[in-house]
Amino acid sequence: MRILLAFLFIMPSLAAGNDGLPVILRAGARVELKLAENLDPQALLPGHSISLTTVGVVKVNEYPVIAGEAPARGVIRQVRKTDHGRFYEITLAPESAQAVDGQTVYLNAIPFTFKVARKASKRESLLGRHLTTAVRNDIRIEV
Repeated sequence: MRILLAFLFIMPSLAAGNDGLPVILRAGARVELKLAENLDPQALLPGHSISLTTVGVVKVNEYPVIAGEAPARGVIRQVRKTDHGRFYEITLAPESAQAVDGQTVYLNAIPFTFKVARKASKRESLLGRHLTTAVRNDIRIEV
């Protein structure tokens, strides 16, 4: 019975592969994101939350700290008409992504601007458009 209990307490640290120690994800680490929803400029307002996902796995010392396809979040900063109302410019700032241990990793809110046609028939889909940003602060992540 004692051996079984000792085994159950030791196994999680062995499965983690890092002896249960946290890994530090440093500020400035690159995170590539993509839009997980299509944006309709006529329905968007500044402050609206937008769904994003990570494109690839973010690793520190070969340990994954942010999984591929992890949920992420961005915020609409501005929507405005340009070129005499023929186009919309949508400004989006990524804000956060989810780490493998469930923590929120805050990202630099570098704004990205997309230009889309006003007429829906001429508008290209923004779904899957890639954005590259960076981690804002150092964060300890249990892997």
